[in-house]
Amino acid sequence: MNLMCRWFQGNLDIIFFIYGLAFVTMGITVLVQPKKGSKFKLANILWLLAGFGLIHGTNEFLDAWAIIKGKSPALDIVRSFILLISYLFLFEFGRRILCICEQKYLKKFTKLLGWWSTLIIGLTIFIFGFVSTDFWKIGTIWARYLLGFPSGLLISFGFVLYYKYEEKELESLKVKKYFFWASLFFLVYGILGGLVVPKAGFFPSNWVNTDSFLSVVHIPVQVFRAVCAIIIAWAICGMLNIFNWETVKKFQREITERKRAQEALRRAYDDLEIRVQERTKELKNAYEQLKQAQVQLIQSAKMASVGLLAAGVAHEINNPTFVISGEAEMLLKDKDKETKEAAKAIFEQAERISKITNRLLEFSRQKEVKGEPLDVNKIIEKSISLLGYQAKIEKIEIVKEFTVDLPQPLGDENQIQEVFLNIMLNAVQAMEDKGRLTLRTYSKKITEDEARKTDKFKAGDKIVVIEIKDTGKGVDNEALNRLFGPFFTTKEKV
Repeated sequence: MNLMCRWFQGNLDIIFFIYGLAFVTMGITVLVQPKKGSKFKLANILWLLAGFGLIHGTNEFLDAWAIIKGKSPALDIVRSFILLISYLFLFEFGRRILCICEQKYLKKFTKLLGWWSTLIIGLTIFIFGFVSTDFWKIGTIWARYLLGFPSGLLISFGFVLYYKYEEKELESLKVKKYFFWASLFFLVYGILGGLVVPKAGFFPSNWVNTDSFLSVVHIPVQVFRAVCAIIIAWAICGMLNIFNWETVKKFQREITERKRAQEALRRAYDDLEIRVQERTKELKNAYEQLKQAQVQLIQSAKMASVGLLAAGVAHEINNPTFVISGEAEMLLKDKDKETKEAAKAIFEQAERISKITNRLLEFSRQKEVKGEPLDVNKIIEKSISLLGYQAKIEKIEIVKEFTVDLPQPLGDENQIQEVFLNIMLNAVQAMEDKGRLTLRTYSKKITEDEARKTDKFKAGDKIVVIEIKDTGKGVDNEALNRLFGPFFTTKEKV
């Protein structure tokens, strides 16, 4: 034991160097550890612990230098100031770690330990040092009593409470052992560094000091402090794994969010492609409809020209027909029986030609749209007379089932006649060689089931019904859905 004691005594410079190196390593590790944006409150105060490690480690290096090169008053004052500053950092860290734990039973205590408590203790130590005959020795002793020992207690207790405060998050990270060892050895370090002080002429330094410790344990207290520093540095470095875990989780979250963004972008691209295809199809259909509309407009123009031509032809036919009718009427006065019969036949046919041309003129003439009572049966008869030739060559039988004394709805005769004529013409063209076109009219009252919201008619109103039926092949389902579209037709040639 005496040999070991002598070896430690003779190599205290090495002990101080290892002691200082442990704390400096801890300080550097804490500072370089990424903690920005951490959800752990501990991250916001670790800089104080890093400051203690770097400053106190420097103090231990100066102690080793003093052993090697010898003490000097200037060096002693510098060492005293550095020791005091390092303990101020340590005390402030211990005070703050208790405050962030947010324990109800500690509120009164933490209020007493406000930021001003650190300042008051520091000033007290300065005063005790300056009024003494040996600033370095007395200042150092009071720094250890008032800052070193309380700091060890606060930090030891604070690490235990902080682990409990963050236990839900920390338990899965398996860092409990690091908090335990840090808590235990900060307590030991607080006792060894805060109560075992240089010997002085006042209590308790005259009882418990470095000399009395050496006489009892036979190993310098600096050795135990160095061991505490090494274990504390190891435990603090182990605690820093919580920030590594946070960094990994952050990267994983960013990767996940990036994958989600890429997936959303891909879906948006697919959706855009589908929309582009749909719009392209719509534009193509619109283009086809436009082409068809153009053909229809050209045909409408042709029909208008035909109408004008028909009107001109009708006028031209009317003139000779009028002459023929007049001459036939003169011949009817002849006494010859055969001449009278021939004249009668000529007059009747001339009258027929005149009626046909008058109907053509009436149909082709543009009139102001008027709402007037309509004789539906009469309008259909006029339409049939215009369709007669077409029906005859197509061998179409026209069946009329008209109800007499129909109500007379209001409307424009020319437009209604044009509607009837178009429907009947389409029916005739849809029937291939022989067929039957049935035209039926009747009146009825609208029932509740037949009333529609889009109609102006209500249930109980009396209406005229016109049914037009042909024996053609009908309209397929695809064409039926487009039946009322503009310019729609199923004819291959217009």
